[in-house]
Amino acid sequence: MSKLKYLVFWLFLFGQAHADEPADLLKRIHQETTDSAKLELYITLGDTYEYSIPDSAIYYYFECFKLAEKAIKKVQPSDSLYSYYRFYQSISYQYVGIVKQALCLGSSVNIDSTSLNIPAAYLDTALMYVRYPDSCNNLRYAKTQEAKIYNNYGVLYEQLGVFDKSLDYLQKSISIGEKYTGKETVALAYMNVGNVHLSLENYGKAFDYFSQYLDVCKEFGNWYGQAIALTNLGIVQKKQERFDDAAKYYNSAITILENSGAESQTYIPLVNLANIYIDQGTVASDVSEKKQYLSKGIESLLKVYNNENIQKTDGQNSLIAGNLAVAYLEMSNLAKAEEYGLESYQYAKEYNSLDELHQSNEVLYRIYKAKKDEKKALFYLENTHRLNDSLLNVEKSRQLTEMESKYQAEKKQLEIDKLEQKQIADQKIIEAEQERNRKQKVIILASVIGLIMVIAILIIIFRMFRQKKKANILLGKKNAEISAQKEEIESQRDEIEAQRDTVVQQKEHIEEIHKEVSQSIDYAKRLQEATLPDIDVLNSRMNDSLVLFMPKDKVSGDFYWWTETDKYTIACAADCTGHGVPGAFMSMLGTSMLNEIVNKDEIYSPAQILFQLRKKVVRSLKQKGVSGEQKDGMDMSMVCIDHNNNEAKFSGANNPLYIIRELSLPAIECDKTIDNEKYCLYEIKGSSMPVAIYEKMDEYTEHTIKMLDGDCLYMFSDGFADQFGGPKGKKFMYKPFKKLLLNNQELSLKEQASILKAEILSWMQQPDQLYEQVDDITVVGIKHKSIGKS
Repeated sequence: MSKLKYLVFWLFLFGQAHADEPADLLKRIHQETTDSAKLELYITLGDTYEYSIPDSAIYYYFECFKLAEKAIKKVQPSDSLYSYYRFYQSISYQYVGIVKQALCLGSSVNIDSTSLNIPAAYLDTALMYVRYPDSCNNLRYAKTQEAKIYNNYGVLYEQLGVFDKSLDYLQKSISIGEKYTGKETVALAYMNVGNVHLSLENYGKAFDYFSQYLDVCKEFGNWYGQAIALTNLGIVQKKQERFDDAAKYYNSAITILENSGAESQTYIPLVNLANIYIDQGTVASDVSEKKQYLSKGIESLLKVYNNENIQKTDGQNSLIAGNLAVAYLEMSNLAKAEEYGLESYQYAKEYNSLDELHQSNEVLYRIYKAKKDEKKALFYLENTHRLNDSLLNVEKSRQLTEMESKYQAEKKQLEIDKLEQKQIADQKIIEAEQERNRKQKVIILASVIGLIMVIAILIIIFRMFRQKKKANILLGKKNAEISAQKEEIESQRDEIEAQRDTVVQQKEHIEEIHKEVSQSIDYAKRLQEATLPDIDVLNSRMNDSLVLFMPKDKVSGDFYWWTETDKYTIACAADCTGHGVPGAFMSMLGTSMLNEIVNKDEIYSPAQILFQLRKKVVRSLKQKGVSGEQKDGMDMSMVCIDHNNNEAKFSGANNPLYIIRELSLPAIECDKTIDNEKYCLYEIKGSSMPVAIYEKMDEYTEHTIKMLDGDCLYMFSDGFADQFGGPKGKKFMYKPFKKLLLNNQELSLKEQASILKAEILSWMQQPDQLYEQVDDITVVGIKHKSIGKS
């Protein structure tokens, strides 16, 4: 029997649905003169697209964030509008995260932790904004947003199967709601806690939480919430095989939706109700009772299937048509079963869902097997087998193979039975012919003399002997064929079992090798992490700092390094040749050499540090500069900050230094600049030589910059700008990277690190493709604090 799919309601915390047309909302946005009114309209516009066109919803939520970011610069932190604009920054990121989460959960792709990294990153950013100290100016509103974010975290972790963490976040939402916000926010968390317990098969607790949500919805007159609660209560009853109680809950939900003019929302309770009837009809032993239940199920499914007011995806139509085919098959109405089975198959192909294709192929296999159409049955069985390779694990695939073998054995047995039946029929024909001949001969022999009678009897006996001998020869041939087929089947079975054992042994050997290699790389990762400096050392002398360190593999070919003296802070960001294990060796070699040059030899000039480092690299790697030689080395930005004189000295090996300073302050002489309304980004290029053997081995150029309080210095590898992604699969490039740094200068460097990480993850993970990280990514940022500044 095919397993019918029951549908559960989950509650994400979006904004409310709106009746305004998008064109009217856009017109109102252009007409409004205040930023606060425009912010609310942008959120409303995003809400109108959240289910129909998710990409448009994300676009308008980001427009809201940009406007709030621009508006917040116009007011002081003490102004009440300051916290109001910050709330809208949080809401924008929260709603973007929810839309991306819903896109992941609604796709036909299997869900894992990687696919949900993007929504989690947006929820993290939303939580950061809502926890900002200025949010305390409106504590209740801030706590409401925080409770909603925790609720959506709970839904996300439940979908990943991390139930304990899901319950922790939902309990946080309930605690905040009970203390600050009120019953409505708490009730939504109750609903999702019930869903977690339903997944854990804690049916008693699930029933209690759904009932609490139903009571609150009744108190506030929320008819849609009542329908959701009743539907999920019906599922709890069905899981405990209380079919009559489950049907009552489903019918109550359907009645509420229809009476409230929401017939289009009755899809889930109607399908679940129909599935109950079909399940009951399938197991019923009484024929009339079986027919009654199946008829009710078919009636409910057709009510959904043929109703154009109920919006359905191709996947939902495939599910309904497949269940109709199962019901008609149980009623032995093979024509109807075939009709709906083929419709289910067609919808599943258009929807491109492996689950639905698997269900429709399995149902069609059962239908054609019942119709004894062996060719089509085998076709759809083979389709089911191929789909199982994508849906099931190795054990389930093996079970399917056994089922196919069983079918082939049944098919051969059926052929054997047919041959035996044919032999019996032939024997009966022979016996009938013999009886007819005997009677004829008896009549003839009755009229002739005894001698003719004796001869006739001898002839009859002789013919019977020959016929029996012929039949025995034919039977012996058939028995030999059957024995040969049996031996062939047993030989194939033994061969398959031997191949399976070999594959298992090879798999275990590969897993052992992989485990040993992974342990070695993990140890190398710990060694590399131990060589990287602590950011607290940098923060002790600087106003603020950031480190974005994203290795492509477990170990990285990029590294960052800094050290402190009484007078200086020396820091760098380096990109070694290669990545992974080879790059990690180069990075650890570079770290060791820098410690020796600066801390032991007390060389503080960036140009001299790079010069000495190059000499050590060339000597250590035995580089001669001959043609065809591997030119391993590193590109690097090196800066030395003189705290007594408020000066920074910079030298670079192929890599530049970015400095961002307010436009109102004195400019810096450099190669390139880019600015916005408040800040200017200055680019100081390094020397066009790596730290390695090269065609020219000149000294590195050293630049001296007079530092002002609040100046931000950025050093980086090329991994961020060279990362492929975006809608067209192109590189991120340096110009957008500069604008990203420039446009987020109002934020702290710690907040900038979160923005950089979220931006590059979003760039890599597009709706239609997930781009692999191509290189190690490192960004180091330092905010200068002048002597005497606090």
